[in-house]
Amino acid sequence: MKKLLLILLCVPLMFSCGEKEVVYDFDYRIAIETSGSTSWIFEGEYRPPIHLIDEQLDGSSKNKPEDFISDLNNVLEHIKLPKVDYAVKRSGIRKTKLVFQDYPGGELKISWSGDKNINNEGYDCIWKITHPNPKNMFNVDGWHER
Repeated sequence: MKKLLLILLCVPLMFSCGEKEVVYDFDYRIAIETSGSTSWIFEGEYRPPIHLIDEQLDGSSKNKPEDFISDLNNVLEHIKLPKVDYAVKRSGIRKTKLVFQDYPGGELKISWSGDKNINNEGYDCIWKITHPNPKNMFNVDGWHER
């Protein structure tokens, strides 16, 4: 009985040892743009993933809006900005910026690009978030501290 239990415990470990774990590093720096807007620029080894909503010819998308919202809200929460409750679609081949016109405190811009994870798999990621003036929006000292 003890040998059977030991074998059953070891089997899952053998299958999980082959793949590398994918970990996203959300390190960023804060920059003040010439316009006075604040930008969070993600510079870690891996940037935060985003499931973009691509407009297909038939009006469908391969990604779900709730995946996009969840991905973006994880990052917004990390940098202490209010969450969004809807997704914006990107359209066209070269569009690399998503804009939330009615975001609290002013227009929120999300810049994205492609990157590769530890398994050398491509994914879409956020490389910069820009907001006109988040310090006044929150009126809190240390708003940019992690």
